[in-house]
Order: sequence, then structure tokens, then C-alpha cells
Amino acid sequence: MVGGFAATQLLVTAARLSIADHVAAGHTEVEALAAQTGAAPGPLGRFLRMLVVLGVLRQSGAGRFELTPMGQFLRADHPDTQHERLIFIGAVNYPTAQASVHAVKTGEKAFDQVFGMPLFDYLDGEPQLRDIFAGLMSDSVEGRAEGICRVHDFADASLIVDVGGGDGSLLRAILRTAPQARGVVFDRQSLASGQDGAPADAAAREPEFVGGDMFAAIAPAGADIYILSNIIHDWNDEESIAILRNCRAAMKKDSRLLIIEEILPTRIEQAPATIANDYSMLLLTGGRQRTRQEFAQLLKAAGLRLSTVRPIELNARGARRRENWALVECRPGR
Repeated sequence: MVGGFAATQLLVTAARLSIADHVAAGHTEVEALAAQTGAAPGPLGRFLRMLVVLGVLRQSGAGRFELTPMGQFLRADHPDTQHERLIFIGAVNYPTAQASVHAVKTGEKAFDQVFGMPLFDYLDGEPQLRDIFAGLMSDSVEGRAEGICRVHDFADASLIVDVGGGDGSLLRAILRTAPQARGVVFDRQSLASGQDGAPADAAAREPEFVGGDMFAAIAPAGADIYILSNIIHDWNDEESIAILRNCRAAMKKDSRLLIIEEILPTRIEQAPATIANDYSMLLLTGGRQRTRQEFAQLLKAAGLRLSTVRPIELNARGARRRENWALVECRPGR
């Protein structure tokens, strides 16, 4: 376990050098791979031997290698590719973990300690990583979207606003089940850039994109449904209440707020991936996963009330990790 740092860096380096793509293209010998990657043949050969130890490659001959079934996931063109996820982990999660002691002792964000600024501010200045992050979030939506549409009926909504909705993947999936509705993605200006103010395309079920700051105000007001999908876990209680209060201020008396999050399980072994995500939030953003009761307390502080909590069944791709996703429906409080 303590040597896990080496395995992480081996996989990250393999992704950055596109080793799996080059091997899949037929460059199976050390010298050929060195030419493709710009690496020195001697050190590269020693590196490739370690990928065999990990089970990513197998040796097919002297100085020759091929991908194992597990190694296929490193290919950028694989349908379940881990290529960009590894690049992001190597650039963000790995160095952040070096400040784990600081986070555990103080409760302060490890990311800020290492990088000198909050995660999302850092990503704004790193367009490649920002785009990778957006892509990873979009991919994760695919595992949940069908389950969300099964547990909640959007047929009576005329206007749906996805707060922090990124590239609109979730809202597009919802609009396909609600042809009567117009959809708006409200997110940071940097993410809405180039799409900001574009009108919704009802025929293509395309949402409108509006840029803004969810800590200042949420627009447009008066929607039938507001959505916070995988957002509240990024923030501490004070910040979460501020977001929820802005949602409450935008809502009509009969509006609904749908919070889509992982709920902390009663026992750790019920959803270990949710526990792991909770710890990642401690390090990266200062946020956390929460229990049902903790959500109820946040909502009450923001002038909202918890109506129902419905478990979300993930599709086959999204269910590979034992997570505990749910849709928390909220109404304006009395």
C-alpha cells in the first residue's frame, strides 16, 4: 500500500506519453516507442518493464510489449478510457495529497495549501485541465441521467434551470423526456463562455447557457425546477447554505429544488466510493458528502424543506463503483 505512489505515477506517466495508444498502433518495440514518445530507449525499457509488473502490459518478446485487457483502458480512444482521468489525477489529486496532514490537522483545504488558490480558480487559469475536468464531469453524468429521469417526472415543468450544469449533459438528457420544457444551464462565466446567452433550441433539446456566480444570485428566477447536481458536496456548510439561499430566492412558491448527491451511508462498507469521494472533498475543496439528516439541516437553514429522498439507480457503466446516489427533492419552507 505504501508503494502506491509509484503505481500512480507509472500510470500517469503512461497516460502522458500515450503508451497504450502507441502500442495499439503497432509500435510494440522499445526503440519504436522511444521514437514515438521522445523518450530515451534505455530508461523507457525499464519503465515498460514496470508496466508489466502492474499488469498494464505483457512482454511478447525481447524488448517487445503488448497491451493486456486492463491496459486497453489507457487508450484515449477506448469507450471507457481512463486516459484523461489519469492526467487530471497526476496534475491535481496527486500533488494535493502531499498536504493531507495539513488538511487533517486544520480542516483547511489541502489543494489551497499546495497551489495557493482554490481549485476552481486554478482550473480557470489552466484551460487544458479545466476542459478535462468538464469532460470527466460530463462522463459521470451519463451514469446517473437515466436513473434521475426514472425517479422524477419532469412532465409538468415549463422551465428547468441546472445550476452548475457544466456543458449541459444532464439537462439535455432531462429535456429529451420533457419536450414541453425550456432548459437553462447557469454556471461560471468561464464555462458558459462562447455559449452565454445562446437561445435554447427546442427541436434539438438544447439548453440556453447563462454565465454568473451562484454565490451572488441565480438566474433566471421563477423556474419550475432548479437542479443542483454534484454541486453541494464541493462546499462547506456556510458556502452550501449561501448557494441554497440563492436558489430559494429565485424560486416561486411552487418551485422545486432537486439536489443530486451521494448520501453518506450508515455503514462505511455500504458505499466505499462515497466515503472516498468525501475524503477527496476534504482535500480538494473543503466540501463533504452528507447524511440525509445533514441535508435536512442545511435546507432548513436556507429556508427550504426536504420533501423526499429517492435512491438513484446507476447504469451499468456508472455502477462499477459502490456509490450511494440519491435525488433530494426540496420545497420552499414555511
